[in-house]
Amino acid sequence: MRFSMPADVLLPVLAPLAQLASRSSSALPALLGVLVEAKADKLRLTANSAMTGLSVTLDRPPEVAPYTEGKTLIPYRWHDLLRNVDGLVGVSAEDDVIVVTYPGGHARLGGIPADSFVPEGVNRR
Repeated sequence: MRFSMPADVLLPVLAPLAQLASRSSSALPALLGVLVEAKADKLRLTANSAMTGLSVTLDRPPEVAPYTEGKTLIPYRWHDLLRNVDGLVGVSAEDDVIVVTYPGGHARLGGIPADSFVPEGVNRR
């Protein structure tokens, strides 16, 4: 999976998702991340807590290349990496390694298998 998004578009959407995921008191790692699903022209971000879920779909801005389809579960802390970033943010995920690039740097994060994501409304006991 690979996508790029301007930080000023991504961050306002990512902030409440990361906050929701960070509030989870679950021992399930899948509740501590944001599920990112990329299609050619759409990006869907989803987070759940033990009580609620939130999902947002973004259209691909015309100035960025079409996305490489796929999905991954990114730990909620990636929001902290991007808090003060201006410009284009790139994310690529292969297996369970996620690389986030931004003007002036990059970070490697350990991902969580996307198929371990717990959909909203599923009994999590």
